[in-house]
Amino acid sequence: MAAHGCGLEPLSPVELREVEVLTRATHSTYVLELFAGAGEATLHIASAFGRTGRLEAVEPDPAHAEHIEKLTRLYALDQVVRVYSASPRNVVPALSGPYDLVIAHRGVATLSTIYEDLVRLLRTGGSLILRIPPEERVPNIAAAEGGLLQRLAADPRVAPWFAPGLDRVIATRVR
Repeated sequence: MAAHGCGLEPLSPVELREVEVLTRATHSTYVLELFAGAGEATLHIASAFGRTGRLEAVEPDPAHAEHIEKLTRLYALDQVVRVYSASPRNVVPALSGPYDLVIAHRGVATLSTIYEDLVRLLRTGGSLILRIPPEERVPNIAAAEGGLLQRLAADPRVAPWFAPGLDRVIATRVR
């Protein structure tokens, strides 16, 4: 996907394995993937739950979204993966869920604006996994005043875990 010059770094094999293992560990079969990129993680997530699950991938870059659709056809996953070529701001409010797992690969500022929808879409017991790239990280949660990380930390409906360095967040909806 570097051919169209977006500058998006592909996920490493370790990161791809991580999303696959987290999908399996959470026994997720209904997954929402935000900022799906070029689709490498999409394939790993869909292969983790097999033909009985459903993955909705949201990617704002039209070239990436088209690439994901080609990959899902190539790997015969187009019956379990639906691709939205739009910003999560435009898609997520209209979704009905509930999802077992929501994975976001970037877009902390965007996700903050749709926070209530993310919580609404996550089933009780479901997990939210945020992968935060270096350019979106803050030095600590207090520095993210009013943002996504502070909202997660203060929300009694979720139990969050913040990785050292704030490069990952895992939260479970508890009510």
